[in-house]
Amino acid sequence: MQLRSHALQADDVEHRPKNGMRVCVTADAAVYEQECRASQLSWPNLNDGQPRRSRMGREGCIEKIDISDMTACISDGVSWVPIRALVGFENFKALKL
Repeated sequence: MQLRSHALQADDVEHRPKNGMRVCVTADAAVYEQECRASQLSWPNLNDGQPRRSRMGREGCIEKIDISDMTACISDGVSWVPIRALVGFENFKALKL
């Protein structure tokens, strides 16, 4: 049982968002809104007035990560989105040091 626990921890470390990683923003509106609010990003519009939902389903590469608010800056005009709004990172939790 203990061996399995160590394997899960190793998998968790390997499945962390990293700069340069290609990602996709969720297309699930409820998840996206919930995670934007949890990260204290503006909702329903971006600061420039564009609908934040226009980022849903878009792809790009991670350029920067801000663990303090659990967001990532994504290339190709996507900009800052919650890490947990990225497909595959819905259950991501930052490791506590």
